[in-house]
Amino acid sequence: MTSTNEAFSRVNIDAQLKDQGWDVLNPNAVRFEYVLPGRTKADYVLCDRHDRALAVVEAKKAAINPTETEAQAKAYAELLKVRA
Repeated sequence: MTSTNEAFSRVNIDAQLKDQGWDVLNPNAVRFEYVLPGRTKADYVLCDRHDRALAVVEAKKAAINPTETEAQAKAYAELLKVRA
């Protein structure tokens, strides 16, 4: 993903998170480039007030079908013990 596409995706995702009430400026609630075991990184991890991961969001350019990266996000969520 080029940096321009990634930056555009992040602007869109940030706006959508804000629309849903997430404070993207609060690093306790929304974590960016969160390092996971194995040194991989989740683009976004959404956490509750008890510091538990609730969801993983992977930023991809618009041309990528979300179902193509669903397994990646699910694997990250499993590593973080996100409840289904």
